[in-house]
Amino acid sequence: MKKIILCTMLMAIAAITFCQETNPTPPLTRTDYLLKSKKQKTFAWILAGTGAGVMIVAVATVSEKDAANYLFQTDNSAFNTSATLFAIGGIITLSSIPLFIAAGRNKRKGMRLAFKNETIPQIHKSSFVYRYVPSLCLKISLGHSKTNI
Repeated sequence: MKKIILCTMLMAIAAITFCQETNPTPPLTRTDYLLKSKKQKTFAWILAGTGAGVMIVAVATVSEKDAANYLFQTDNSAFNTSATLFAIGGIITLSSIPLFIAAGRNKRKGMRLAFKNETIPQIHKSSFVYRYVPSLCLKISLGHSKTNI
């Protein structure tokens, strides 16, 4: 039994060490982040609208008779259907919140990344020459300070 466990562990370690990615995915660019943000925000609005619509339908389908039957415990099947629809609409609406947050985060990431041509000095035949080098710029906001006057 010990030999089987030892062989299994050695095979697992060997598999992990040789399972490296040969074709890594390229890093996301500014347009990728902004497009992803736009798609997430669109889907979040669709979820929020659908959830609100389901909740409105649930409230509209409850009649006074159904509410009175529920209060007096005679027949509450129609009210339970409306309450279930209302709860499902609420869950759908609440599920849009994380998508709005993710869309904002991806938009901020996309706005921070930018490509620029930076000039750097290089030595060329014993003199300094300024050449353009394409570079990726990353904006890091350190916050703004408020001064009390």
